[in-house]
Amino acid sequence: MLHLRFVSLFLALSVSTFLSSVALGETVLRFDFASSSTLRDVSFDTGVFSTIGDAGATLGTGQFTALQFDGFLDPEFADIGVNAEVSISGLQVNGMAQTFGTVIGQEFTGGTISVFDDMQTLLLSASLGDSTLFGSTVSGTAQLSNTSPVTFDGGTLLPFLDPNSGGLSVSMVNVRTGSLVGLRENAGVLNNFSADASGQIEAAAVIPEPLGGAFLGLLGIVAFAFHSRRRISFRELSACATHAADRRPRFLFAKLARRVSTGTLTIAVMVIGMTQSADAGVIIRANLNGAPTSVGDLRFENGELFTLDDGHTPIGDQRTDIEFESFLSPLFANIADLASFSLDGVMADGPVQYLGTGPSVFQETVGGTFRLYDSADSLLLEGELQTGLIAGSLTASTGGFMSTSPVIFTAGSLLPSLPLHAGDFSMTFSGIQSDAGAALSDAGGVLSGFRADGQVLIDSQPVPEPGTLAAFATLCLGGLVSRRIRL
Repeated sequence: MLHLRFVSLFLALSVSTFLSSVALGETVLRFDFASSSTLRDVSFDTGVFSTIGDAGATLGTGQFTALQFDGFLDPEFADIGVNAEVSISGLQVNGMAQTFGTVIGQEFTGGTISVFDDMQTLLLSASLGDSTLFGSTVSGTAQLSNTSPVTFDGGTLLPFLDPNSGGLSVSMVNVRTGSLVGLRENAGVLNNFSADASGQIEAAAVIPEPLGGAFLGLLGIVAFAFHSRRRISFRELSACATHAADRRPRFLFAKLARRVSTGTLTIAVMVIGMTQSADAGVIIRANLNGAPTSVGDLRFENGELFTLDDGHTPIGDQRTDIEFESFLSPLFANIADLASFSLDGVMADGPVQYLGTGPSVFQETVGGTFRLYDSADSLLLEGELQTGLIAGSLTASTGGFMSTSPVIFTAGSLLPSLPLHAGDFSMTFSGIQSDAGAALSDAGGVLSGFRADGQVLIDSQPVPEPGTLAAFATLCLGGLVSRRIRL
């Protein structure tokens, strides 16, 4: 009898512990570099990708940044302002760069990331395995994400994280190869570039989550009842479950375009995008934070990428905070948490493509519309996407989406502050879950459905350079002349 009782108790504890330890990776840290037009955030130089060091940073490649704790770390730690630091270094090129139309892909291997708080205490360090960068040659956007697990190996956050569960995704805008917008490669060699950037780190919890703890408690009671032959009433079970789930299961909540512009305006905006001045930069950051991790902020389904309605009251699909930067920063106050964002109509265009033999994959897209609303549900900015790219891996749960041609801003109260009415759009993905698991999946040349958590970057510039104005005027004049001739 004692043997049976011991086995029952052991099985109950083992099953509950297993179920409570299989929490999926989710976004736990977001970093927003304090970028400027004179000092960029990241660079690729002679085969190595890294952050560009700020004066006074703890490490030579450290960038001052704001840190936002998400997921299961959110209840435990307070967010940090602009005096935290993130250093990414030592990512070495692995193989030749490949060009696919207006997209360039480059694989990397190795590297490290270190995160410090505002007291220069190491919060987290990790070794990066393999990663891939995709970027556009037309617009100033690029994405870097891991294709093998990131291994956490130090810092005060380490006891909270599964050491082998890491992911890193970095979204870049205002990418410059010398004075040119976008990436360039020559005979398979990626040219040096610099960019403004933002990113997120994902991980799985090493400790049982609240729901896992509740389940553990219930199974423990059942095992005890079997052990003692005592009947347990439904009221007792309910009381225990309520008590065990008192702490809000925050690990379930990750803080998080239907028309294609054509004609002379589209061509003009593409020329503008290719001749942007060096003053272009991030103007808006939005951390989507409304939907549970089990649902995600975005979904790709039936060939369309779109945001999911998180059930909150704002008019947009996803509740978000908004940070205004660059030339918008002195004009508008940041919005803490009650703004909202929507994206729809981003449609797959063509089959899934591979960088080499994989596991890095990408899906070209066409069309789409985004809308950003303030806390009063007033439209701040609407933009029409033209062509884009979903990038990721078959072996990791990070990736992103970026525009590969200029986005045309069409409406909203911010429009008068954006003289060009054009810019770039980029998103980082974390916590990707596809039909095949925690990564993107290729279903016979078609990208399988997936969900993900997201972070948005929008960039533009205050005024066009004289050369840009001349190009725009020439195109418009050409259109008028053409019209008069037809008359």
